[in-house]
Amino acid sequence: MYLMNADGTNKRQVTGDPSNETSEYGASYSPDGKTIAYSRSSDVYTMNPDGTNQINRTSHISDHVVFSIWSPNSKKIMFHNGLSTGTPNKMYIMNVDGSNLQIFDNGKLMNNPIAWIR
Repeated sequence: MYLMNADGTNKRQVTGDPSNETSEYGASYSPDGKTIAYSRSSDVYTMNPDGTNQINRTSHISDHVVFSIWSPNSKKIMFHNGLSTGTPNKMYIMNVDGSNLQIFDNGKLMNNPIAWIR
């Protein structure tokens, strides 16, 4: 994963090892701007905006984490898995530190857009 200025300058790699084919995607800044959440393989990670303090917040909870959405107060992350193994999608909510993991939806809402409401 790379970060850069809005004009494209100061491009720098902040995650990943070029020799490793693990993909990282779905990055989003927390509303307070202090943390970035992103998906790597089947887990949700967080890191500081400069790429330091990369922490796995889940432990292979699903076959493929598709995206993550921050709560407006930057205290929770919602995410869901994909259908790569034919298992039903699940929507999860957890605290930013990975604690209090809960299944929010068992696949009934997956074809609809989701958003936090303040």
